[in-house]
Amino acid sequence: MTTSNFFTQLQQQWEQQPQPAGTATGQWQALVNTGSRSPVTQMIRQVWAELIIGTLLTIPLLRALWQWPGGYAQGLALGITGLGLLSLAYYFRQLWLLRRLQRRSEPMRHHTAGHLQQLRSLLRLGHAANLGLTLVLAALALYGAAHYLLPSLPAAASRRFLLWFGLTVAASLALVHWLTKWHIRQAYGRQLDRLEAVLQELAAEEAGS
Repeated sequence: MTTSNFFTQLQQQWEQQPQPAGTATGQWQALVNTGSRSPVTQMIRQVWAELIIGTLLTIPLLRALWQWPGGYAQGLALGITGLGLLSLAYYFRQLWLLRRLQRRSEPMRHHTAGHLQQLRSLLRLGHAANLGLTLVLAALALYGAAHYLLPSLPAAASRRFLLWFGLTVAASLALVHWLTKWHIRQAYGRQLDRLEAVLQELAAEEAGS
């Protein structure tokens, strides 16, 4: 072994040693490690929980719709299947980004900042998708009511139904917006805030060194 190779390996071994917890690098290592209390690990568990719960709810619904007679139910099943595939892509993208954060003990700062920004963008997309899905479900419910329920109702009852339906949609959108925003904040937002704060400290340490 040459002298240059010896010192290169020695430097690599030193860089792989855990950094003191008081430094920004040490704090970053603690945040992205694979321990159960790590914010990144908690977010990964949350993604898997949402994915599993969504699958358990979607599969029985699809089975019921496919067995229901009529093109309306089958068209709805096709739409839900498409949404399910998009949701799978969404969740696996989240998992990929979170795994990337765990791959380096001392990540390239700009590279990691880009991953965090992508995660926030995905969460905003998920929020917008939930609101959009609520509108789509409301439109489908209105379509079904217009074809199967309203023709059998008198004019006065039809007006009351449409008023009730409009108020229900407005309340549902407000509730979905608030619940989704609260859930994202609790499950992901605070953890991302911690990661970004330590990343800024890393930048300050690099600037001061």
